[in-house]
Amino acid sequence: MQNSCNEGGGARVTILTFGLLRTSLAELEIRSIWLWSQSRHVSLPANLDSFRPPHRKLRGNSHPLPKNHILHKTIISTVYKPRSKGLRKRTAVISESMQSIPSELKVHIGTFCTRATLASLAQVHTSYQKESERTLYRRISIQTSSEEVTCLETLSSNSEKAGLVRSLTIEFPRRWSTESCNTALVLSRALDHTHALSHLRIKLPLNKPEDDSVLPQLNRAIRSDHFRLVFLYCNNYLDVGEIIRDQPQLQLLGIYTCGGDTELLRKLTSLRSSEPTASFPIIVALDRESFLPFYDHISVFPTFCRASRSAIFPSCNQSFLQYGSRGLIASADVVAQVSIYLDELLTPGNIHDMLRDMARSFPFVSRLNIALESPDICYPDLAASLSVVTHLTELHFHMWNDGEKNHPGLSHVQKQKYAREWGEACPDLFEITFLDGVTLEKNEEEWEILD
Repeated sequence: MQNSCNEGGGARVTILTFGLLRTSLAELEIRSIWLWSQSRHVSLPANLDSFRPPHRKLRGNSHPLPKNHILHKTIISTVYKPRSKGLRKRTAVISESMQSIPSELKVHIGTFCTRATLASLAQVHTSYQKESERTLYRRISIQTSSEEVTCLETLSSNSEKAGLVRSLTIEFPRRWSTESCNTALVLSRALDHTHALSHLRIKLPLNKPEDDSVLPQLNRAIRSDHFRLVFLYCNNYLDVGEIIRDQPQLQLLGIYTCGGDTELLRKLTSLRSSEPTASFPIIVALDRESFLPFYDHISVFPTFCRASRSAIFPSCNQSFLQYGSRGLIASADVVAQVSIYLDELLTPGNIHDMLRDMARSFPFVSRLNIALESPDICYPDLAASLSVVTHLTELHFHMWNDGEKNHPGLSHVQKQKYAREWGEACPDLFEITFLDGVTLEKNEEEWEILD
């Protein structure tokens, strides 16, 4: 089978599609695109996903491949046989010319294959097994409620294949069961072999398991020093503080929360108190404010972060792009509420930069919560900063500890003045809560205290 296409500049390249010898030619799933020029420069069409070569019989004399093509003889003699004669064997031996294809090209071919295709390709011939498995195991996403869980058993028993994993996403059901507890223990053993792992996402059930042996094993595996995590997403009830301490290379830590950030704040504050020199990564908490299947509320903690505050929201956005979940969705386009935890309100210029980055990374934020640790602050000129949040409807200030209402309350006149200024900057803004707990609501053109 073959087809031709023209790329920029009218350069003509030949697209060769080879079928797996383990399947019938009429049921080809691989359709891996193999572009080969005599100078060994590879280029690929942009619309590979829609490319479907025609299923037709090829005859030696009418085959349009150039007679001097390096693979012409190999393809014709080993794969494409006249239908009347059939395939000699479903597992025919691939010729020496096929084996001589550069490793880099084999890996490149693998990037256009489905996971099922890569698994089949790895079994065609030993010369393709290494490159196919390298692509197959590089990034793995598993839903433990499906048959995919058998992949974890492979990783737990085969250290060579586990060593190929760079990114691993594991999603458990909403509630613990005996089966999910056993799966979590298998996961902890699999993590012991993933020495090259850098991106790990573990979405456990909402509440802690009844089996007391599950969480200690998972905490031990994640804290282990045999890999260096760069991105980690996990549940709030794991040992977040210990993980931060034992994974110093961690750049972003995503936490799945349920019902608020209080417990996470307690753990972060405790770690900072016990180890003042602890190096905190960018931390983002994900929560759901509805029954829709996505995280629409995120919280960030600049006061703990060692990285530049200008990098917080872009880094969160980038990690969402790489999220790869098939369950609950983490996407910048669905985030409607953002909470920012600060020690105090920054200078207008700094907070303007942070809100600008937030608006660029999460453009549909409508509710903004600014939580402060220190009550001894004054409201800076926020009108220009808030104006970049074009969809803002609610603005709330509060202290980390809800019981601390020590901030000297502004007079009603002052609150109305701020409300009018911020309302002019954000036309959709209709509700503001100040640090002393008083809420103002917009009623037509006037701001009134909400009872």
